[in-house]
Amino acid sequence: MLAVTAGILLAACATTPVAPHVAYPATYQVQVGNTQVLSAYGPQNSNVTAAQQITVQPGVVLYYQVVSPVAVTVFVYQDNADATRTLIGQMQGTTFNSTVTPGTGSLEYAFAVANANSSGTLQFTVSDQPLAAAPPPTAAPPPTMPTQ
Repeated sequence: MLAVTAGILLAACATTPVAPHVAYPATYQVQVGNTQVLSAYGPQNSNVTAAQQITVQPGVVLYYQVVSPVAVTVFVYQDNADATRTLIGQMQGTTFNSTVTPGTGSLEYAFAVANANSSGTLQFTVSDQPLAAAPPPTAAPPPTMPTQ
C-alpha cells in the first residue's frame, strides 16, 4: 500500500523540462550549395537550404555572424507553440553581423546560396554578447597551370 501511495504522489508531481544550455559563443561550419544545369526544359536549380536549430532564452537578444565564401541569404525563424514558424530576421551577403530577439525558446537559421553554381562552407557564430566585426572571407587561391 505504501508503494502504491508513493507511486500516486510521484505521478502527481509535475516536472518542467529543462532546455539544454548553450555555451556561447557557439560556432558552426555549415555546408551550402546551389547547382544549375541546363536541360531541354530550361535551367534546373538544385538549391539545398542548410538549417541550424538552436535552443535560446526567449526575450534575450541573440547576436549572430556569418562569414561565407559565397553570397548567402540567411532566414531566421522562431518555432511557435502551435507548430508554425515566424520569420523574424533575414540578411544577405558574404560577411555580416546581426541580432534577433526571439519570442520563443527555439530558433532555426536557414542558409540559401544566392547565386547558381556556387557552394562552400560558411562559418556561423551565435552569442549572447556582441560579436566583433566579421572579417572578410578568404578567397580561394587562383588555379595554377602545370608547367611542362
